[in-house]
Amino acid sequence: MPHLTLFLTLILILVITGFILLCALSLAEGYPRAARLAGIASLGTLLALGATLLLPYDWLVIFSGALSVGILALVIFLAWPSHSEITPSPPPEGQVDERTIIFARARLVPGTANYTAYYQNHPEHQSPDDAFRANPGLLAPASLFYDPLLATSPEGGFFLTEALREAVNGPVARKKITQPAEQITRFIKGLAAYHGAAATGVCALQPYHVYSHIGRGTGEYGAPIALQHRFAIAFTVEMAHEMITAAPRMPALMESARQYAEAARIAVTLAAAIRQMGFPARAH
Repeated sequence: MPHLTLFLTLILILVITGFILLCALSLAEGYPRAARLAGIASLGTLLALGATLLLPYDWLVIFSGALSVGILALVIFLAWPSHSEITPSPPPEGQVDERTIIFARARLVPGTANYTAYYQNHPEHQSPDDAFRANPGLLAPASLFYDPLLATSPEGGFFLTEALREAVNGPVARKKITQPAEQITRFIKGLAAYHGAAATGVCALQPYHVYSHIGRGTGEYGAPIALQHRFAIAFTVEMAHEMITAAPRMPALMESARQYAEAARIAVTLAAAIRQMGFPARAH
C-alpha cells in the first residue's frame, strides 16, 4: 500500500510540476489565457491526487494499473517514428486578376462603367455581390455589433492604411550599397524585426505572386501590372489573441485594423529603406 501511494503521488506531482512550468512560461511569453488554463489543470490534478489517495486499496490498484498503461501508451505514441509525408500544394498555374477579388468587387458602384463591364465578363459574381452590398458594413451603424465609440479605432486604422497607399513607391538612391547579398539580406530581416515584424522571409519573385491587372488602389482600374523585381520580402505581424477571440464583436475589428495599419507602416518603411540602399522596392 505505501509503495502504491508513493508511486501515484510521484506521478501526479510530476504532472502538476509540468502544468506549473507551462503556466510560468505562458505568463513569461505573454499568453495569460494559456497560463490560466495551465493553473486550472494544475489545481484539478492536485484535487485528483487527494481524491485518489482516499480510494479503497482495490480501486487504488485498478487506478494505478490504468495510469501505468496510459503513461506507457503515451510514451510509445510520442516515441513511435512517423513516416507520413505531406504533399505540398502545387503553385498556382497563372496570375490572379485583382479585379476578381472580393475587396475590389466590393468597391464597384452600380451604374458605373466599371460595374457594368465587370459583370458583363463575370455574370456569376453579380448576384452574390449585390446581396453582399445590401448588407450593412462592419463599421455601419446598422451592423449587429456596432459600437460608435469602439468603431473610431478601426476607422482610424483603415484611414492610415489608405493614406499610406501613395507612399508605397519612390525614387531610388543613385549610390548602391555594395556589401555581400547575404549580409544585406540579414540586415533587411533584422530591420523588419526592429520595425515590428514578427517573422520575415525572402524568396525569388514568381509571376503568380503579382496580380495581372489593377483592381483597386493606385493606378488605372484594369491596367496591366508589370513588375520586374527579382525578389519578394514577406513578413508577419501578430494579432492580440484576446482581441481576435472576441469576433464577430468590435474588438476583433479594432485589432484587425490596427495590424493592417501596422503591416502597412512596416512595409512602407522597409521599402523606403531598401530604396535608400540603391535598390528598387515597392510596398504591397
